[in-house]
Amino acid sequence: MPDGRAARDGRALPGGRDLVPAARCPRLFVAGSDLQFPVRRIWCVGRNYAAHAAEMGAPIAQPFFFSKPADAIVACPVTIPYPPETELLHHEVELLVALGRGGRDLDEGTAASCIIAVGVAVDLTRRDVQAVAKAQGRPWALAKGFDHAAPCGELLRVDGPLLGDRTLALWVDGELRQRGDVSQMLWSPAALIAALSRQVRLAAGDVILTGTPAGVGPLRPGQQVRARIDGLPELSFSVAEVNMAMSTAVDVAPEDVLTFWFGAPGTPMQAQFGLWFKKDAEQDQRMRVRFEATLQRAARGELDAWSATPRGRLALVLLLDQLSRNLYRDTPAAFSQDVQARQLCEEGITLGHDVALSPIEAAFLYMPLEHGESLPWQDKSIAAFTALAGRDPNPMLANFLDFAHKHHAIIVRFGRYPHRNAILGREDTPEEAAYLAEPGAGF
Repeated sequence: MPDGRAARDGRALPGGRDLVPAARCPRLFVAGSDLQFPVRRIWCVGRNYAAHAAEMGAPIAQPFFFSKPADAIVACPVTIPYPPETELLHHEVELLVALGRGGRDLDEGTAASCIIAVGVAVDLTRRDVQAVAKAQGRPWALAKGFDHAAPCGELLRVDGPLLGDRTLALWVDGELRQRGDVSQMLWSPAALIAALSRQVRLAAGDVILTGTPAGVGPLRPGQQVRARIDGLPELSFSVAEVNMAMSTAVDVAPEDVLTFWFGAPGTPMQAQFGLWFKKDAEQDQRMRVRFEATLQRAARGELDAWSATPRGRLALVLLLDQLSRNLYRDTPAAFSQDVQARQLCEEGITLGHDVALSPIEAAFLYMPLEHGESLPWQDKSIAAFTALAGRDPNPMLANFLDFAHKHHAIIVRFGRYPHRNAILGREDTPEEAAYLAEPGAGF
């Protein structure tokens, strides 16, 4: 077979070249860690709660499955655009199970052992599109498989299926819309996995949305959604105006991000301090409106081409490492892109992109190293900021180096940043609790 042709099983051949850039694998984040779960496929289950089956018209005798494209996954908290071609967008809160391994023709015991993590998800549905397709006897894939159709919270690692009575609920603008219990499922997660494995080969990276209780209903632009399952990280998202976030994302270029962060050419560094270092809810909201959709695209890898140039790479790092902390302040999502930002930073140093930037621009390219909860990353941070301070005598760069040493000292002492513990659901050690009680602790 000539070089450049794909193998029959879809694998790339040695010497072959991609016709277009390979898409980045969508990922979900694991609570309390920097682990990520790469999503291979999304499977969904219809009418797995008796009350929901009744409100939809009829119960079913056995599980039936449908799918969403993997890139319908969107990590919360987030603002999603109201989807096009619909006037009836419905919410469906569900327990998500993530598979650490798979197989074919699994029994329920083996199926249960495949579950590596669980979380909260919302299956968004263009109900009017679905109704028309059903009436015409046509597939209703586009009613379920559109952009941003699967908002998901952080995952919780488990050693098996989620057992026991656990309430799942969803609120819209503070009004309770759905409430049920995972024990009310007609088919347990293990039974669903076993049934699905008789139809397709399952594998690590597959996620299954296990059905929704009664109370599904419409969402409108401007509404806020919150969903939870007992013991799992909560999910929240807001609904933007029709296509607002999409159009904003398309319009943003690397220089827009850089000009916003550093100011127009000639802007004194001190003029940006309020933006860089001050907590301001109104300022965070302005950033959210302007840049959140672009940040989401960067997190999904859709803007990877920016990294071909030093300034484009810096714009990506600013989105993933700096603006993320403003947009998602005091939530786990503030740190969700840290691994990606750090990879861009380290690759940029290897390529020499940092020396092509101004000193203050290079300082922000190095920030993901300082934010890392690992001593090797902190050592790299000290080395980078030391070299930068030697490159330019500006006292501001000496301040960056001083803060790098302070961050390094915290990681040496605790192995992590204690001020993130409450946000990430981590329990303080006694020493960390004593430190956090000190005036000015944290960053």
